[in-house]
Amino acid sequence: MLESLLYRSHESVRIGEIHRFVVTYTPADSNRAPALYAKIKNVEMLPLRAAYLTGPYVLYCDVRPQDYSTDKPCFVTADQPVYDPNLAAGQSLRAELSMHTIKDRYVWVIDVVSQMIFSSSSEVHFELMIGKDRHFLHRHNFGDQFGIFSSQLQVDHRTTMDLWNKPPSAPKVHLVVLTHGLHSNVSADMFYLKEQLEKQAESSGETLMIRGYTHNVCKTERGVKYLGRRLAEFLVHEASKHEEIVKISFIAHSLGGLVQTFAIAYISHNYPDFFEKHKPENFIALASPFLGISNENPAYVKMALSFGIMGKTGQDLGLQGLRPLLMLLPSRPTRKVLRQFKRRTIYANAVHDGIVPLRTSALLYLDWKGLAKVYEAQSGNTKTYNRGNAEVGEIPDNVEPEDLDLLTSMKSKILSPLQTLFSYCAPSQNAKSGHRYQRYQINGNEPHDSVDDDLDQYNPLPKSSVIESIKRVLLPPLPPLKFITDPESRPNVILHDKIYKPDMIPRSPLRSSTSLLEVIDPMKRQKMIEEKIARRWHHGMTWRKVLVSLQPDAHNNIVVRRRFANAYGWQVVEHLVENHFSAKCVQGEDLADYEWNPGHDCNDPHVDEDDKLDDILDKQHDKAAKEEKSDAGSRKYSEPSVTTRNVNGIIQKESQMSTLEPDDDVLSEHDLMDPSEWINDADSFVYDGPTGMINAVSESVNGKVETFKTLFQNDDVAGSDHMVSLSGPYL
Repeated sequence: MLESLLYRSHESVRIGEIHRFVVTYTPADSNRAPALYAKIKNVEMLPLRAAYLTGPYVLYCDVRPQDYSTDKPCFVTADQPVYDPNLAAGQSLRAELSMHTIKDRYVWVIDVVSQMIFSSSSEVHFELMIGKDRHFLHRHNFGDQFGIFSSQLQVDHRTTMDLWNKPPSAPKVHLVVLTHGLHSNVSADMFYLKEQLEKQAESSGETLMIRGYTHNVCKTERGVKYLGRRLAEFLVHEASKHEEIVKISFIAHSLGGLVQTFAIAYISHNYPDFFEKHKPENFIALASPFLGISNENPAYVKMALSFGIMGKTGQDLGLQGLRPLLMLLPSRPTRKVLRQFKRRTIYANAVHDGIVPLRTSALLYLDWKGLAKVYEAQSGNTKTYNRGNAEVGEIPDNVEPEDLDLLTSMKSKILSPLQTLFSYCAPSQNAKSGHRYQRYQINGNEPHDSVDDDLDQYNPLPKSSVIESIKRVLLPPLPPLKFITDPESRPNVILHDKIYKPDMIPRSPLRSSTSLLEVIDPMKRQKMIEEKIARRWHHGMTWRKVLVSLQPDAHNNIVVRRRFANAYGWQVVEHLVENHFSAKCVQGEDLADYEWNPGHDCNDPHVDEDDKLDDILDKQHDKAAKEEKSDAGSRKYSEPSVTTRNVNGIIQKESQMSTLEPDDDVLSEHDLMDPSEWINDADSFVYDGPTGMINAVSESVNGKVETFKTLFQNDDVAGSDHMVSLSGPYL
């Protein structure tokens, strides 16, 4: 019985960890077996299947031949990959390692990936067995036997550290920073993207060093400032160890787009020479809520965010407070450094993403009329797109829509009464939606105030409810086998790809006067803030906006969270890699498309087209300020401000109290453009805990409160044991 076992290993994974086994078998000519067999078993106890509060205790596993490629057809059943997206406690994945073709050696790749979400201390144990007879691959048959039991078999076991900490091997290195989103981890959830970047670098000749800060995991409820400051200090510390870094790019998913934006602003303000030594190259965000998420979802979502369901991060996304952080992010210091990036690209899900809807991830301003026509033309059936169609990325002026399948729509309503019930909780699509989307139509089409303009042409794309999207995240529909094995069967998911320049943004869509209802309506204020944020992001900068049409779960598919379970997003990653890291991009041959020559000084605050919003926001702020003060007429409103000073190479923060009259415009242009008022303000050292309750706890090392800037800049502290206990090894 032991002769049938070739390899056995017992390992475990914590949150964000990956184990890769590269199996090489060299058969003997006299005894060539038709196949080997692999078995991966989750050996945790069965009751842990229900432990989602600290788990889930499930694994993602896949087994594939080494020469398998996503862009090559694979019609032979024996060569097709095998995977299980949710290997629960007590379950096993069995795969046949076929040797149906004559080769000198055979190589397979086996990946085991953690799906842990909420716990950084829990772990999931598993066993991998490889043998000649599938019927004998049981734990009780082999007792405590572990290791390799055949000279014909070699197993290269690589851990997370091995896969992510590849040292640079060239005098000039391009650092690529990957940033994860809410309740996710860069080392596991963005691993597929990392591998595709490395694959592209082999053909472009560029040396990439791909890194991600993993120790924001399980802390993503603590606010964008908290997360961004930690990421920034990690990058400064990492770059100081590698003098060969000459370029830097940022790629983020979901909440990570906001985190990396704050990190960039923080670095630029506190380390002014950082982006002079490391030239900015690409700024890329995938499905990132730049405008928040409260205005795109039902009222109960906004209420939950304000109550702290997602901690300080939820309040940031809900545009809470007199000075919402998302409104401060696109201020002048941030825009100044973002203009230095050669490419700024945002990827947005046009449909099937109720977590980060299209308007907030695409910065509001689009060719809404043309986009609606394109979506009507495909009638929800992406098979009408042909792979390789170069024209699909552009929104045509005239597209004849096909007839919608009404029977299919009604069938789904009848067969899913629960979904119909949920739809009442979803954002409504009323007759006024046409006016709203007409307001955000880019220049180049019919005048916005035309009486002959048909508002039906501005009907928005269908929205996904939050409840439906959460269900798809927990139980994502898996791609069919044909999608995985036949590249020609995959529809082109790139719905729209266009570079938007500042002069495309409508210059005067706002009214100079406001009504009383607009002043007292908090939802109206939120919408005005959202619009002001969008206009600031477009001020003086070009943006490449790529809209994609993915199947659910679109929010995780867009980044290919798991190689095969989220395969619908393969083409998005392919588009990202090809259009930002190819040989053409390395040579800068595509930069002419991003050029924009303004006819005025884009740094002049008086040319901002969003100034008219100040009237509404001023009145809203005055009202809110008076409500928060028991004696607004006699007392002054105190607000902490922070100054920084350099002492022996270490930045130290000093808090001061500045006084503002109740009628002061906290949202004024001057206040927004003062970096010391929001980048290094004192409240960024106080964060919400994982349950959303205010903890007001600073980071502590051996009982001594330290800022991360001090820890990273002090070489003695950074290399000591207690630094490792605080943040762990870097990835």
